[in-house]
Amino acid sequence: MLPVSSNWYDDSSWRNERSLMETAGHETRAAHAAVLDIMGRRPALEAPCPAALGARDISNVVRFAYRHGVAGALASGVRAAGGHATWAAALPIFEAIARDQRNRNAELYRSCVAIADLLAAAGIDCVFLKGAAFLVENAGNLDRRFMADLDVLVDDGDVDKTINVLSGAGFTPLADAFKYQKRTHHHAVPMRDRSTGAVVEVHRRILRRWDKELLTAGNLIAQAQQVRCGGTSFRIPRPEHRVIHLIAHAQISNWGYCLNKAHLRDLCDLQYLDQQHDLDWAMVDDAFARYGAAKHMRAFLALTSRVLGVEIPASPIDGPAIAWAERSERGLTGGKPSPLAWFRVGAEYVRIYMRERHRLPVAVQTAINPVLRRQVLASITGRIR
Repeated sequence: MLPVSSNWYDDSSWRNERSLMETAGHETRAAHAAVLDIMGRRPALEAPCPAALGARDISNVVRFAYRHGVAGALASGVRAAGGHATWAAALPIFEAIARDQRNRNAELYRSCVAIADLLAAAGIDCVFLKGAAFLVENAGNLDRRFMADLDVLVDDGDVDKTINVLSGAGFTPLADAFKYQKRTHHHAVPMRDRSTGAVVEVHRRILRRWDKELLTAGNLIAQAQQVRCGGTSFRIPRPEHRVIHLIAHAQISNWGYCLNKAHLRDLCDLQYLDQQHDLDWAMVDDAFARYGAAKHMRAFLALTSRVLGVEIPASPIDGPAIAWAERSERGLTGGKPSPLAWFRVGAEYVRIYMRERHRLPVAVQTAINPVLRRQVLASITGRIR
């Protein structure tokens, strides 16, 4: 069973391995650069670790890779270079992370099977999104990707029925439903599977904004593909829709474009989808252009190309996209957050509430509730850092 706490870092079975990760107070620029070098130009660690990278920096390589959700994916490469003295200290930690990640994802997969069976029996058509789609399309993906929760999309008219079905099977809500109303949130209140500890979010749309959709739920469900894994049938979005959702979630939902920030796991996901599928990039390009977010897509593609060397035949990458990628890469390699970050957050909130005034009651409730207020501040601080 998964740890009950939402902070897997504190509950993991490799707690005793953490001393190396905690020896340095701050991640170093050398450690950041080493991880990017491993991922982009030497994925199998064929070349030795840079001589300038000492034991203290290695601890920060682990910390940085873990924070970006790629530590488990790097385990095989580190194992291949385990004979190199500089990497020897990190190898047990990477292997422990990969082992824990594999065990965790196995439990998440069990919940995927339960959800698929429950909703199929109830006549509800569901599509597994994001990390869950990677998990159910290939059993070999158990240790490829760190996952925090499960995302499932159903038709808006089936959301309440889905919640009732899951509740009847032992899934329990984890928050007050107030902020998860139809017009203010893109998914229902998160629920925990008591048998595995997995958290599932039942989506009614892919982005929070309700009055303008980048990709409609109906279109995504209608074009979803069926896959079979471990004897169970699942539905996942077509590859182009997965790319659209991935970029939109990173750049719009998580404010990546606004804050000049990116998550290495997202870049790796895009690389994986591009390598595994013959993508119709014109469809992706057109979706973002119609939504008015072409710059968000181009910036994300520019950064993926810059960091991982992925050449993507989408619309031409323009100057602003390249400049955004350069700033974001400096952030990845140890640059301090811009002093303007808090201003950008404030400006983004003003823009959102001016455009979507129906969300103001939720903002007021959050402001007067100390628990909600702390949660929001913690979330904003995490995004900026």
